[in-house]
Amino acid sequence: MSDEAAAAAGIAARLLGHDPGGFEPLSQPGRRNLLLRLPGGLIAKRILGADAEDRFAREEASLGLPGLPRLVARCAEAKLLVMEDVGPAGSMVAPLLGDNAGAAEAALLAWAHALGTVHGATRGHQALPCPLHLDLGALPTAIDAALPRPAVAALVSAQPGPFRSWVHHDPCPDNVLLAAGTARLIDFERSGSGFCLMDVAYLRMGFPTCWCAGTVPAAIVARVEAAYRRALAPALPEAADDFRFEAGMQAACAVWFLRRLGWLLRLAMAEDSTWGIAPRRSRLLHDAETVAAGSTALAQPARAIASILRGWWRESSPLAPYPAFSAARILASPSR
Repeated sequence: MSDEAAAAAGIAARLLGHDPGGFEPLSQPGRRNLLLRLPGGLIAKRILGADAEDRFAREEASLGLPGLPRLVARCAEAKLLVMEDVGPAGSMVAPLLGDNAGAAEAALLAWAHALGTVHGATRGHQALPCPLHLDLGALPTAIDAALPRPAVAALVSAQPGPFRSWVHHDPCPDNVLLAAGTARLIDFERSGSGFCLMDVAYLRMGFPTCWCAGTVPAAIVARVEAAYRRALAPALPEAADDFRFEAGMQAACAVWFLRRLGWLLRLAMAEDSTWGIAPRRSRLLHDAETVAAGSTALAQPARAIASILRGWWRESSPLAPYPAFSAARILASPSR
């Protein structure tokens, strides 16, 4: 038992007014947060490291929103929260990296329903805005010349339009727990008010902030986005409008591309390193080609950038599909 875990358990006991009677460490040593499972269906989370105050505020403000874990107790000084334990469910990583396409699709459908539900319930949410920070500094000359700054500014300033709600901003497979056909979102340190389609655009963008990045077949993407729209549209009717939803989704993809372009390009130019299961160059090429396939004002610049990158990185392969969606597994899936 580490001293840090024992200290966190002691703080949780004081907040609860009794000793919960032991704990199970859930986080690995050296991680930026400390997670403990407490008896009685509780989780203690102590937020550590850089920007802990902001991350604590965002996590706390999210707890108790529809479908999200309930806040039980807090200690702002120690940056510790006691919350509902949504159970020992497995994450969405397992089905995506597994060998059953039907199970992986079911997990994504549950993820989309969870996002659509909380986005709809928090329509117009204003607390703790999530600025659309871009990273476009020190770009190579050819990339910088291909990127029209007025078009960038116009696209970003037009968001979120009608699609403002609470946003998770990191709805990765690791942050989605699955049980009994439902998905529960966790880990809200980046969340706040913003452009809700940024969350569901993860699917088209290959889950951009995740170690386990990968692609999903277009037909499954369409079904998953339809599930999201069904959950969102009762509260936000614009989600039922094909034109407005598609325009918003393309804009969300473009914003993700712009947010990642500078820092990801710097890393990819240095070497073709791999983060998690996907090379950085493959990730960046996928970003550019996803935006290039759309019809926003950045589609043509993205095509030019993708062409430049392909010229530089001739040996780079496309971002791979998740293992569950290999061609053989899709054909064998009983859901087909």
